[in-house]
Amino acid sequence: MLKPVALAILSLGLLSTAHAQPAPPPAAASPEVPKPACVKPEVPGRMASDSRMRNFNREVTTYLDCMKAYRSEHAAIAKAHSDAVNAAVDDYNAFAKQVQTMQEERKADAEAKDTPTR
Repeated sequence: MLKPVALAILSLGLLSTAHAQPAPPPAAASPEVPKPACVKPEVPGRMASDSRMRNFNREVTTYLDCMKAYRSEHAAIAKAHSDAVNAAVDDYNAFAKQVQTMQEERKADAEAKDTPTR
């Protein structure tokens, strides 16, 4: 059995074809996310010179900094998407609450008309 809010939303949608909005587009496939452009250092052999090891350590630091920047950038993008989804859900919930309130008011009005007065 449908809940009153669902019935109200369905009836509003079916009865208001003059103001009907087009159906939302189908869900898009997940976008292709580029891999990090960070250059992974080549691990030297155990016989590497001190000079090569110092250079390797600098390359590792550069690689780590690049990966941290990549993570930060994509975390910010993910947060923006999450915030947008949450805002859309909040908007829908406010709308559903408005429909529910309207339905409850109409039900109360109908019950008041049906109740005989003495």
